[in-house]
This record gives sequence, structure tokens and C-alpha cells, in this order.
Amino acid sequence: MKQIKFDLPKGFNGYLTTIENDKVVVKGFEDGDILVSSFGSIFIFNGNGGYKTSLHAALLHGTDKMIYGGSLNGDIIDGYRPASEPEKQRLFEAMRRDGKRWNEEKKCVEDIEYPYAVKCTVTVYKSEYGGVTQKQFDHTVSYKTKEDVEKLTGEICNIFKAG
Repeated sequence: MKQIKFDLPKGFNGYLTTIENDKVVVKGFEDGDILVSSFGSIFIFNGNGGYKTSLHAALLHGTDKMIYGGSLNGDIIDGYRPASEPEKQRLFEAMRRDGKRWNEEKKCVEDIEYPYAVKCTVTVYKSEYGGVTQKQFDHTVSYKTKEDVEKLTGEICNIFKAG
């Protein structure tokens, strides 16, 4: 697919032009399009945002850092291009690490809700200068499957058997 660029009338947030069957096809970027910025950040375009660089979520170039909402400051929309499949997967994997996912139908970022959660209080005993202090931490871990929960339970049991 050959791509060419040219100016479009006001109102377009961006543009993607292709030649199909010897005809130029012009499409403005739409809310939810997954793009790569001129700096190399992979992001989900927010067509309803206040700026041409508005986003729903972005994986910043050269890092594992995600941002949600806002815009890509200092970026140039002329340099945007559609993300490749591997680039899209990198973005989605980074979102999953944050417990987030893209809802294509609703055009929004959502928290991932896993059906199984283990809530526990971890108590740490620490000896300082002969005395013992106790600290408690509340922790919740979410799992996709019951098997994951059973695996964790087995690992905890093994810790107590070893001690």
C-alpha cells in the first residue's frame, strides 16, 4: 500500500491517505485508532479530545511507561502513522501490566476485573536491637482463573511446611 500526504480541510484531526484501485482514499484519524507518534510512542487516539494530540492511552517511546488521558506534548500530527500489529500488541501488553484494557466498542480504557481475588494480611516480624516489631500489610491479588488461585494457595502451604 502506497501512502501519500496532503493538506485536508479544517475539521480533520489527522489524515491517512492510500491509493486503492488507482483512486486516492482519504480518511481522517478517528477516535480509537491506534497510532505511532512522530517520536515513536504508541497510543490510542482520542478524537473527542481538545487537541490533535489527545489520547486515551500511550506507551511512551523507549520506555515501559504508560500514560492515560492527556496529550502528547510537542508532537507533530503530520508524523502520525497507523500502528503495526506487533506495535499494537506491545501497547496492549503494557496496559495489561497496569490492569487496564481498551474497550473498542465503548472507546475507553477500562480496569480489568478478574473473577478471583485473594485478600490477605501479611505480617512481618523484624528484630531491632533485640526487640521485635510487627508490621502488617494488606494486599489483594487478582487472578484470571481458579487454577491460578489454587497454585498460589499451594505455594503458600509449601512455605509453611518448609518453615
